[in-house]
Amino acid sequence: MPIKQRDSFPDIVKICLPIIGPINNMYSVLSEFCESEVVSKHPSDSLLLFYQLFNKDDNSNRDLVSDVMEKLKKAAPALAEQAEFKKIDNLLISSQ
Repeated sequence: MPIKQRDSFPDIVKICLPIIGPINNMYSVLSEFCESEVVSKHPSDSLLLFYQLFNKDDNSNRDLVSDVMEKLKKAAPALAEQAEFKKIDNLLISSQ
């Protein structure tokens, strides 16, 4: 089934989630989340992808993680109630 261009990000996320996991040195991924419009265009899918890539053992980019979390919350305030959002948020709080 071909992926339509305007719907490509949500479709790609659905396809990739089962095969990806946390990554080390998330700086480039975090920067892309902060700088691109993908979070505001697809906040729910962005949260799912971000949660899957998030490495709870990597404390090196907490400021950028916070920035992404704020951008997600601004794009869709209801995301703050989702389990994935809360887990990342709690890890940020506990690492301070």
